[in-house]
Amino acid sequence: MQVLILDDDTDRIARLVPVLAVRGIGVLCVESLRQAEAMVRLGLPDLLLMVEQAGDRLSHSVALLAGCREPAVPAVFITSRQGAAAAELFDLIPSAVALVGPGTREETVAEIVQAALSGAPVPPLPPPDVGRVASAAAQPGRPVAGVPGSAGRDAPRPCGSSPPDRSGASRAERARALARLPSRRPALTLA
Repeated sequence: MQVLILDDDTDRIARLVPVLAVRGIGVLCVESLRQAEAMVRLGLPDLLLMVEQAGDRLSHSVALLAGCREPAVPAVFITSRQGAAAAELFDLIPSAVALVGPGTREETVAEIVQAALSGAPVPPLPPPDVGRVASAAAQPGRPVAGVPGSAGRDAPRPCGSSPPDRSGASRAERARALARLPSRRPALTLA
């Protein structure tokens, strides 16, 4: 599995890459939208992990491009959006499966990435007291609200233990799971 990270914060990337690598997740890191779009055009990532704003531009175009080319490529955004603004991002980007705050622990981000790569469907409308935004207070090893599979086989494992089962869902299975999610957008019918 290959994750494309779009982030201009090199310190965060340096902390996150080893945590993902220990879990057996390959990582491609880019700092600009052009580089990210080029990687998506090449069809390399299985998941997008990106800041919502890189430089002075929003990264939504990268997620939309990936969704047009391969609907099964989920996107996880690093953003400070909360509440209605977070719900708006899920409406704007169909492939968005989770939002994490800029200060979220690397282990928690890795749990969310593993859950998204496994193809576990994320509820489209979380209950009001539970969201799909992981706060910086989220702790590794504990389930993340709104992210099925964030505990159990996807929980952090000590070094030297056997890796988790990598027989996760294929891209086609993830595409079918994403297609089954209801949308709050009205359907458009052309006569």
